[in-house]
Amino acid sequence: MHETGHLTKKRNQWVWIRDSRKGNLRIRPYKRLLDAVAEHLGVRGYTVTIVWTNDRKIRELKHRYLGMDEPTDVLAFPFHETWPDGTHYLGDIVISLETASRQAREKGHDLNVEVAILLIHGFLHLLGYDHETDQGEMAALETVLRRQFLATVSDKIKWKD
Repeated sequence: MHETGHLTKKRNQWVWIRDSRKGNLRIRPYKRLLDAVAEHLGVRGYTVTIVWTNDRKIRELKHRYLGMDEPTDVLAFPFHETWPDGTHYLGDIVISLETASRQAREKGHDLNVEVAILLIHGFLHLLGYDHETDQGEMAALETVLRRQFLATVSDKIKWKD
């Protein structure tokens, strides 16, 4: 299932939970990134929670829900429900800033770029894309989205140790 949004002009809501202060990341540029990606995909009227956490907590989640006892960079938990107040809740994206930081160093770019990549990846999972079962559809779309949107935000995302 690939969500294309509701027949609404309502904007998406991005709710951040900072369970980790690593990197002192600012939310506004990531919100702009997600707004642009959602607009490109025609996704409107959803609420998504983004959790920035550490390796210990993401490892606990991965073990509890996937049966794997190891940290990871990003987990996506799709919900696709409508709450009594009318909120269309798409799901949660959980990112380990510790793993993201390591991956950024290994790849030779900043943490801000890695987090942006992981947000796009997690958002696509919430929309029903699955790189483990599709025929490269998610990877191809992710490549397009990265090329189109990362360059426009990477210099605007500030990160401090």
